[in-house]
Amino acid sequence: MKKHKKLKIILVPASSYSDEVPLASGLLKAYAEQDSFLRPRVDIKIFDHGGDFGRVARELPAMKPDLAGFTVYGNLKTTLAAAARIKKSCGAKIIFGGTFLPAVEKENIFAGGAVDFAAMGEGELTFSELLKALLGRGSLSDVKGLVFRSGGDISVNPPRPLNPDINGLPSPYLKGVFTGNTYGTAHIEASRGCINACSYCSLPGTYRTFDADRFEAELKTILRDFPDIRCVYPTDSDFLHNKQSVKLLKLLSKELDGKGIAVELQINLMNMSDAHIRPLNDQNFNVRAGIQSTHADTCMLVNRKMDLETANARLRSLAADAPDSKIGLSFIMGLPGDTLEKYLGNLDWGLSVNSALSFFRLRVFPRSPLGRRAAELGVEYHKEEPFFVTATPSMGKKDMARADAATKELALPASVVSADKYFGFLFRRLCAADGGRLPRVELCRKLNKVIRRDKRFSGLIKAAGAGHEDNDWEMVSLETLQPYRLALIRELAKTASGQVSKKFAGRFADFTAARLEWNALDGGRAADLITELCGESEARRLVVCSANSYDFSKWRLPGTASHIRIEEKLDQLRFRDMPKGLPRLDRSRLGFEFPKALAGMSKGFRQIFILQAFSAAAPSIRVALLKSLRSRAARNADIFLVYNSLGYPAFGPGWELTGGWHDYSEKRLKADLSAAGWKNPVSEGQQNLRVTRARN
Repeated sequence: MKKHKKLKIILVPASSYSDEVPLASGLLKAYAEQDSFLRPRVDIKIFDHGGDFGRVARELPAMKPDLAGFTVYGNLKTTLAAAARIKKSCGAKIIFGGTFLPAVEKENIFAGGAVDFAAMGEGELTFSELLKALLGRGSLSDVKGLVFRSGGDISVNPPRPLNPDINGLPSPYLKGVFTGNTYGTAHIEASRGCINACSYCSLPGTYRTFDADRFEAELKTILRDFPDIRCVYPTDSDFLHNKQSVKLLKLLSKELDGKGIAVELQINLMNMSDAHIRPLNDQNFNVRAGIQSTHADTCMLVNRKMDLETANARLRSLAADAPDSKIGLSFIMGLPGDTLEKYLGNLDWGLSVNSALSFFRLRVFPRSPLGRRAAELGVEYHKEEPFFVTATPSMGKKDMARADAATKELALPASVVSADKYFGFLFRRLCAADGGRLPRVELCRKLNKVIRRDKRFSGLIKAAGAGHEDNDWEMVSLETLQPYRLALIRELAKTASGQVSKKFAGRFADFTAARLEWNALDGGRAADLITELCGESEARRLVVCSANSYDFSKWRLPGTASHIRIEEKLDQLRFRDMPKGLPRLDRSRLGFEFPKALAGMSKGFRQIFILQAFSAAAPSIRVALLKSLRSRAARNADIFLVYNSLGYPAFGPGWELTGGWHDYSEKRLKADLSAAGWKNPVSEGQQNLRVTRARN
């Protein structure tokens, strides 16, 4: 080792990182620098490559480190090539670490001679003890969890037990380790380990949690120090298994309210309780649940639990009571026990629930429990990364290729079903009415042909990102879909069979068109419409509208305005800079929640505007809602109902379309206003909209 005043170490985040906070590197640095022996003897820096991993080999040698440490979460060949160039250029010692390493053979890691050390398992203690050994304090052979090159051999030390006291680890966030402030994604730990022991995985099984106070302090530090953060990503394998999970969900909702920052949560539906449902109801939450296979016998073969009845019940609860959150389900193609027919059944079931879908090909890591038994179980796979499965006893190579082709064929329409709530509701309704063996798969195949032969959708096809080389598919975002939404739902409506289904599909497409037209009316123009209706007066106003189209940052109203948003479960647009505490009511509970929200407001509104939201109220409660509004109105106050679509599709108890419709004519609306005590209701056209007005 070269002699320097201090041992110079450069830590390199995983090759896949772009704008993420390099948490693993920060944890190593924070732990080493708290050691009284190491602190004056080491100089540890983090090389933020910003997603350009090629910079590492080009720029790091000029920094002349004694030791370069790489976090490896995959892309082993790429990382080995960079390490080899660095070793050749400046002679630095190389250490690899990361959760990927225990899953592969040590010969793969040390191939080519670039790597000197590998830390297996959690790295904080192993890394610090290695540094001490390099500085003459201890021996390499005494460092548990270390694999190292010793002459021409590879020495493997005894494994390091998992740290039982993870709360004793210093937090890199609270220690100010990260000096950059342009990060877009921040990883944060509430726990380590996993209670499951799926045979295809290499995560440690011992589950431990961090104190909730630490999590809160780290979250607040992230929000304070990194102004460009757009995503907070808890690293937990199952966020809901944590006994403090309800408290942590409420904390995330509170701290991120109005900031437009997404939260990526990994969960297991089998561990979800009723107490989790309402706290998950947050538009910032992207909730990902691993299904892997809907077949209990398949899951049992890989040591995983699956109860489809429980999964269905949990998803129904989330759809009904947590509509603001975005739910995603992931599946694995090629699990032992799944046939081609079972795999297509997984896809068909996934399309039957109100969730986003992702499918991944099984990776058989050589040193995972499944990898070690692969020959015994008859599982064949590529022996080099990415270790994709190629055949199992239940799905031979030809069927595996067919499953691969089906994944690519169905990915785009399935993405549209997942991303666009209007499209998804109608898709599932048409399939429920049609029946058949795999009705959703068959309809997706029809839609795929329609989309790919229609030039109107060429931009969508390009943006979809379906058919990645590793057979994973990424979801099409709602923002990407916006220019195509109405055309897509019109094409979907054309696939309806039977007179009743055709009539309902056409009406639902018209309803969608009216809603999308309103959503496209930005807040400024909507405010202009209100001003045109009532003038520039400084009157005290109440605005009631759909949460789907409510972008507070665009509203510019004279006077004082209070706001109530109604969640209709029909869209999921995330708006930034929303004021905290705005009432957000669930359409299915308006009869209870609306009067309660009004009771918290003082009387005396001079003008009340209901924008595209009143049809969402069930017919049986409309007069009562209008009465409750009148109770908060000033004498001679005006009420304005603005709409381009009256009537509303009927939803069942599982929050899916029933095929029925709640008709609501202007005549009925005026009668309801009169019954509630509002006087002289009149209607008129206004900028392609209808406005019904009455006075208190």
